[in-house]
Amino acid sequence: MIEAGSTLPYMIAKPYSGQYLDLLLDTISRNGLKPEKIFSTENWSEVARRIYEKNVKLYGNSFKIGLEGHIKLVNSFFGNRAAVLLLGPDCSDTEKSLQETLCLTQQVKKELRGQTPGGPDLTDIVVMMNLEKLDGNHDVSSVAPTGIIGVQKEDGEFRPISKVKGIWDFYYFKYVHAPDSIDDLQEELETLNDLGVLDDKNEVSFEDFVVMAKLKTLVPPKLFR
Repeated sequence: MIEAGSTLPYMIAKPYSGQYLDLLLDTISRNGLKPEKIFSTENWSEVARRIYEKNVKLYGNSFKIGLEGHIKLVNSFFGNRAAVLLLGPDCSDTEKSLQETLCLTQQVKKELRGQTPGGPDLTDIVVMMNLEKLDGNHDVSSVAPTGIIGVQKEDGEFRPISKVKGIWDFYYFKYVHAPDSIDDLQEELETLNDLGVLDDKNEVSFEDFVVMAKLKTLVPPKLFR
């Protein structure tokens, strides 16, 4: 577990980011940062719920439904394993404030998302999901359009894609999470500590993470069978 007071900016490599870990490490390095500590977790979904809890309170049901849809989609396709990287300046003689390092971490997030498919520009990969398939009792009726997904051709003909009616929302891939402010950073690190993510038993050496990047996996080598 990280020591009290040793606050460092961090990133979460989400369950679908395994194939881009090499790119992530390269982007971190190009921005003058290096991983100080790396942790593995099998509990990304609970981490996401806790981190975004304040957004649910702020934005209400629509944000909650979007979050739960994203979690179900990711768990179904990619599992629940993620990596947490605590980042610091890459040179010991370079003095950078916490705010400066956090800004560089946010730049890494922006650059990585700009280089990977399925990003927020929605120019390549978009996933549509029927919110009626969400687990639990969620009020999804007013969140997204209801009907059959299809393509409207230039001549006006409608070509259906989905076989059934549903309440459809769209999702894209963000690959990594980084806190937006120092206050968020400190609060989220407390959450990661509370959930046991930053326990010593979950730490992954940088050398092992390089192996994971080469193999395009979020599974630490010690768990290989």
